[in-house]
Amino acid sequence: MAAWRFEARPRQPFSLTTESHDPSIVLRAARALTVVGIVEPPVDRNAPISSADANGHGHGATNGILMSWTSQDGGDSFDEGVVISDAKFAVSGHGETAPFLTLGRKGLGVVFEQKRPDGKGNDLMASWSSMASMWTKPVCIAPKAVASGNSYASVAAGADGLVAAAWLDSRDKSGGGPHVFVAISEDGGKTWGDAFSVAAGACPCCRPGIAISDKRAISVSWRNVETGDIRDIFTVSSTDGGKSFSKPKLLVRDGWRVNGCPHTGCALAYQRDILHAAWYSAGTGRGTSGIRHATSATHGNIWDKPVIISGGTLDPNHPMISSTEGTVLVAFQARPTRGDGWEAYAAHVVDVTSPATRARGFSECPAGGKGVSYPRVLQDGIGRAWVVSTAGHKVTISRARRA
Repeated sequence: MAAWRFEARPRQPFSLTTESHDPSIVLRAARALTVVGIVEPPVDRNAPISSADANGHGHGATNGILMSWTSQDGGDSFDEGVVISDAKFAVSGHGETAPFLTLGRKGLGVVFEQKRPDGKGNDLMASWSSMASMWTKPVCIAPKAVASGNSYASVAAGADGLVAAAWLDSRDKSGGGPHVFVAISEDGGKTWGDAFSVAAGACPCCRPGIAISDKRAISVSWRNVETGDIRDIFTVSSTDGGKSFSKPKLLVRDGWRVNGCPHTGCALAYQRDILHAAWYSAGTGRGTSGIRHATSATHGNIWDKPVIISGGTLDPNHPMISSTEGTVLVAFQARPTRGDGWEAYAAHVVDVTSPATRARGFSECPAGGKGVSYPRVLQDGIGRAWVVSTAGHKVTISRARRA
C-alpha cells in the first residue's frame, strides 16, 4: 500500500504565460508555502546561442529571471510572484544546477547562478528574505577576479542562523577536476564569509549535497572521479560549524564506471543527529542500478549498508530529500513499469525514516501525461506533502496526504 495519496493531476497554479522551470519549495508556516523558479521571457528566435561555461557546459536559459511565489492556503492559490534576481543579468539553470531554496530560523535563503556583468561565465549569487514578500539585493558568494566555473550549488540552513552553501568551482586547476567549495553565513544568508575548498577532483556536472544538523554539524557530499573513470560518492563533515572539515571519505564502493559525467548528485539531510544520503548509481551492471539510501550516526565517518529504494520503477534518477522531526522522504523521477516501459517520467516518493517505512516502497505522483523532471519534495508534521517539478515547460506542483 502506498504511503502517500496524491492529487489526481498535478497543477500549474502560477499566472505565467511563458516557460518556467527548476523550482524549489519551503514551508514557512502551517500553510504558507514559498516556491522559487526560473521564468523565461518570450523566446527571441534571433537571439545568439549562449556560450559554454569554463567547464565546457551550456547552462540552459540565457535570459531567465528568478521569481518566488507564495501560497497562504496550502497550495490552493499563489500570489502573482516577486522577482528575486537583478533584471539586468540573466539567471541560468537546468536540473542539477537549478536554484536552491532553504529555510532557517532567520528567514529564507536562495542560491542561484547569474551571468557575470562582463559576460564571461556565471556568478554564484545569494538572496535573503524574511517573509518572501521582498528579497535582498543578490550578493555574490563566490567572488573572483578571473571568471571560472562555479555552479551546481546546494544550500542548507541550521536552527540558529547558520547557513552553508556547497558548489563546484573551477578556480583551482589542481586535482584533475573542479573543487568542491563551501561558503558559510552566520546571519541566515544575509552576509557570507570567504569561500574555501573542501575537496578536489569532483565529477564536473553532479551537484554536491549539503546538510546541517541542529548541533551545527555540516556534511557535504559529491561524486568523485577516480582512476579508471570510477564515479562514486564521497563526503566530508565539520563538527564546529564549518571552521574545519574532515578529510574526504568514500561513502560506499558502488564501482560505477562511466566515461563521462552522469549529471546526478547525492542529496543529504539530517534528522536530528542522523545523516541521510540518497543518490543514483548504475553500480556494476544490471541488477545493481537504482536510487540508494543510507544513514550515518557519525557524520559520514561510518555508514550503514545502502538499500536500493527505487525497485519497481524504470530509469530512476535525481533524488532529493526532505526531513522533519518525525519523517524523512526521498523524491526521485522514474518511469512507471506499466505498458511498454516507456511511460512519461513521474515523481516517486519513499519514506526512509526507518527500515520499516522504507520497506513499504514508493508512492507514485501522477504525471498528468507530461513527463516530470527533477522533483523536489516538501512535507509538514501533520501528514501533508508537496512535490514541485518541471513538466511541459512549466513549474508544476502536486499535493499529497499520508495514506
